[in-house]
Amino acid sequence: YLHAILMQMQQFIEHIQKSIFSPEYYRELLTRPASYSWKYYWSFTMLLAVFMTIVSTIPLIPSVNTTLNDLSRNIIAYYPDELEVRIDKGEVSTNVSEPYYLAMPKIMREHVATATDLEYLGVIDTHAQVSLEQFKAYKAGFWISKEYIIADDGNGGIRISKFGPQMTYTINKSTVQGIMNTLQPFIKFVAPILVLVIFVAMLLSFVLNLLYLLFGALIVWLMGKLMKQNWTYGSSYRICLHATTLPLIVGLALSLLPIGAGIPFFSTILLLIVVYVNFHKTPPAHVAPMPPAA
Repeated sequence: YLHAILMQMQQFIEHIQKSIFSPEYYRELLTRPASYSWKYYWSFTMLLAVFMTIVSTIPLIPSVNTTLNDLSRNIIAYYPDELEVRIDKGEVSTNVSEPYYLAMPKIMREHVATATDLEYLGVIDTHAQVSLEQFKAYKAGFWISKEYIIADDGNGGIRISKFGPQMTYTINKSTVQGIMNTLQPFIKFVAPILVLVIFVAMLLSFVLNLLYLLFGALIVWLMGKLMKQNWTYGSSYRICLHATTLPLIVGLALSLLPIGAGIPFFSTILLLIVVYVNFHKTPPAHVAPMPPAA
């Protein structure tokens, strides 16, 4: 059984190599059913997706786990020991002098200071009248008033959300610690979910590549006319399903480097080069027309 799997893997690797360069392979390609090319494309892109997911997540997962564990501890440490916020039937009150400012966390301070004019993460003031001018004067990311929570809407205005009349809750150091302790067991699921998300994202990128090949197949079809090849548009698309092998490998390899391809339409140029070197010495092949509909 293992020997059969290894033989299939070896054959598949040979198909990848031949899709990069093998004029004979490409000559035989158009005599095969279309399902052969689709099976190759999905098998190849699935392999790439698995490889890129592994390469991306090996250095990322330990960092994510460390960050999440630190985040839980940092949130508990950040919350002021003396602060208690009470929400009673949608109305807020506190046990501290107001306005009460929440300092900008160290992890956010440098980025926020350079991107905005904010000085505080938030402010609690249940006595002041809600207005845009007052909100801007606080220089805070959000403002908790007696009945509302106010935040910047991103367009120079404010977004106001009212606390529900049935909302009754008390927030203090103990409740924050309780929330973090409740969430702690779920942190271990974040890394597997992240791996799945990256894998699905990679697959979606290969689905989008099929849309790009609609354009690439048109150019290949025109190039086939110049090379006096009797390709239909469908045949050109099938050729692209194999010829895109090298552009995808090179593109993903470059994505792992701090530099990009730096050439406009790099993938398209590479695709056309693969088609040309595999067909420029190939005599025109007869592509059988589709049988008439019954």
